[in-house]
Amino acid sequence: MGLDAAVYRDDDEDEKIMSAHLGNVSMISYLHRAIREHAPASAILLSKVLYSGSHCGDSLTNNEVHQVKAELDSVTKHLSGDPMVMEFVSSLRSVVDIALLHDRPITF
Repeated sequence: MGLDAAVYRDDDEDEKIMSAHLGNVSMISYLHRAIREHAPASAILLSKVLYSGSHCGDSLTNNEVHQVKAELDSVTKHLSGDPMVMEFVSSLRSVVDIALLHDRPITF
């Protein structure tokens, strides 16, 4: 079990453009605790991405994807010394970049 993020070509979710495994349940819990110390409670990363290590069927709108991109920049600035956080940031940033390029939501 764990958390995966994906970008699909269309709303029928037939063809993935990109997907990434963000971590298992324990890793997502660790990431939430680490990022919570440096992000507001209203952060999309905390409230819609890292709130559970096994949520599915959720998605981020285009506006939320833009906000997550900015939040990842902030996380990088504050937690660049944590290799587990940086691996998560790299994986999610790849998905975010593709979502923005194709103007698509990110689904979990």
